Amino acid sequence: MNRHSNPSLSMPTRLPRRGMDGLGMGQHGTDQAMEAISLTHQVSAWHAAPGGRPRARIGIRIARSAISNQLVPLLRGLADHREKIDAFAITKHREFEENRAWYEQALAGHRLIFYSDREFDLLDRLDAVIFLESNQDIYGEFPENVVKIGLPHGVDIPLRKTVIGYGGGYCFDYVLGLMRQAPSDPACFEGLFPRALRNHALNHVCEIPFGFPKLDEFIHEVTLQETKRPRAIAYHLSSLSLENPGSLKLIVPTLKRLLDHFPEHRIVFRPIMSDRGHPIVAACRELGSLYGNFHFSDAESYIPDYAAATAMVCHRAYKLHLFGLATGRPTFLCHPEDEPVASDDPTVVTCPATRLIDELRSHLDHARPIIPLSERMDRCRQAGVHNPGSSIAFLADSIDDILRGKIRPDWPCHRLDPETRPDITLKTHMAAQLASARPANMAFLAFAAKHPENDEVLLLIADSYARADFMPSYYYPMALRHFHALTKRKALSVPLKARMARWWEYRGRHILDHLSQASESDGIALPDDILSLRDSRLHADHSGHGGATEDAAFVRFETLVDLRTSEPVRYAGPLMLYGARKLARDFLAHGHAANGDIRAITDPDPEAQGRDLAGRVVEAPEALLESDVPVLICSYDYLPDAFRDLHRSLGPDRALYAICKDRLIADLLPLLAALRSPTGD
Repeated sequence: MNRHSNPSLSMPTRLPRRGMDGLGMGQHGTDQAMEAISLTHQVSAWHAAPGGRPRARIGIRIARSAISNQLVPLLRGLADHREKIDAFAITKHREFEENRAWYEQALAGHRLIFYSDREFDLLDRLDAVIFLESNQDIYGEFPENVVKIGLPHGVDIPLRKTVIGYGGGYCFDYVLGLMRQAPSDPACFEGLFPRALRNHALNHVCEIPFGFPKLDEFIHEVTLQETKRPRAIAYHLSSLSLENPGSLKLIVPTLKRLLDHFPEHRIVFRPIMSDRGHPIVAACRELGSLYGNFHFSDAESYIPDYAAATAMVCHRAYKLHLFGLATGRPTFLCHPEDEPVASDDPTVVTCPATRLIDELRSHLDHARPIIPLSERMDRCRQAGVHNPGSSIAFLADSIDDILRGKIRPDWPCHRLDPETRPDITLKTHMAAQLASARPANMAFLAFAAKHPENDEVLLLIADSYARADFMPSYYYPMALRHFHALTKRKALSVPLKARMARWWEYRGRHILDHLSQASESDGIALPDDILSLRDSRLHADHSGHGGATEDAAFVRFETLVDLRTSEPVRYAGPLMLYGARKLARDFLAHGHAANGDIRAITDPDPEAQGRDLAGRVVEAPEALLESDVPVLICSYDYLPDAFRDLHRSLGPDRALYAICKDRLIADLLPLLAALRSPTGD
């Protein structure tokens, strides 16, 4: 069907505003309706506009999430620079339809462009698009010629986390830096992201000293509300799956003490969106209903509710929270008696639960009624925040340079393409990524974005998310959704079905049991696609076929991964170790039936060199150049970096190995042979 003949994709609509509390719009927004328009219709409007194309077309990709409120101030601010920038929200048509009411409220007074799968070819009409870093989307539908700008989701996210942990190295041309960071080697990301998996307009990742629009808005709102009465105490919860288990027991009693001891203060209780149905939150709401000073904060942004707070109470330590920067007020980090915590943030007061009320009262008795704006701005600058109060103005001033690919002298730039050696093969790159056992590994999503027809990569994605056991309520559903998508594929190979069955036996059914138990406890139903896995037989009938990796074939610390061939091996001959930390110590402590002939131990860290490890002196990596003995990389977290460095310094012919972490890695390695790009790499 012709894309232009479908009225649902081409006609703009103005959607009436529903409510006044979303994202603080009651204070900052407008009563105007949101305009929703398809990408097809918008492109037609652009083509029909008189006078050529004077403004930069900047899309801000907004999806409904707990952190999407960071993008709305950016959209709102860029709208004030309409003489040079045409800024708009953009999202997938499916997401818009599923969350229509939320978009209507969140984007009141703004334009939202939605696009379907059939409109991907029109996305190249944009000049740039701004994304939040994500651990579930690589934004592969946006073509290479569109400049891609990444925004970290918090002030405490280092650049390495954005580029590697969140996969920005596969898609971001620029990263909007929020704070000063320690200088890094311009070549630190070189060779880690093969060109075949990247989606860049440029060949680098450049950090722009930008700032934080959400902080700017918070600072402004504090100034507006500084004389508001009654003052508030913000009781802030992070994701309950991340809170210390000992702290979970404190939440209801802490809320009651705050309500009882500070009746003259408004107690603002705020869990994150995804926890609002949790039993602990339900108990708190029931308790709060008995008090006149209780306020349940359910707006998308906490800014309006927190701006009038004299203090914030929380249980989880943050490296840096916006509350202290914007308000100049302290945060009271309340911990269990026997589990003390520390904080490097000078605005944080740590105290056991039994001391919270006394510490808080002492502060309130002496708190200044107003913290001057100049003092708060100085605090932001001292903390290293870029452009406090003017981040969007700085971005608008920089947009021409960004679109031209120009790098200003104070913008740290990190090249991605190797200068001396060609990229490693795609298969070798994926072998290093799989052997690293990195949770939520964005390399697999980058491959899937380039090759959506590939079946095997869906199992790699599922396994990667399943390894993120530090936040199971968030990552486990993603693992099962990708596995469910794989079960719906047609004509799966017998070897893949066999590995699906074994993965389900060793991993999948256990995480489904975990989610089911949590669902029963929380009273929150699991989605149908996840529940359907319990009854599916596709992944349960092939465990004995397709080259099974039996338990006996995997031996911890004896099964290695040949990073050149991506095959598991049991005997590699003499070895030189690269890395002298815990994994190396554990490897050497193992009673080896094979791979026990260790010729040298090396480490790139000067502090590790010269130390004794298992009767050997740790040497500098230059010792590897004196021999052609195969090298065993003793690291998981930095395995891709180490492989890149050794491949560069020792040459492509040197045998490099990794320690296979578990039987599932050994079982999944043969799937890499099926990850072929159209170029045959």
